[in-house]
Amino acid sequence: MICTYCGEERSYPCNNTRDMEDAAIYEARQVCYEELSALGGGERGLRYVDLNREAISRNKTPAPQGTG
Repeated sequence: MICTYCGEERSYPCNNTRDMEDAAIYEARQVCYEELSALGGGERGLRYVDLNREAISRNKTPAPQGTG
């Protein structure tokens, strides 16, 4: 399937900014992060993405959703 935002072929394409946030966090997809930035940060914001990426890199549990 083709991603709505980046146009790449993916088994799980992004259909909204929440999908992009998850892909940027859990799959470390930089293209999703950059597109979120261009769109103003998404639903939960780039800070949410950055903090969760940092937590994962430190092998911690990601922040709960909705703490945007």
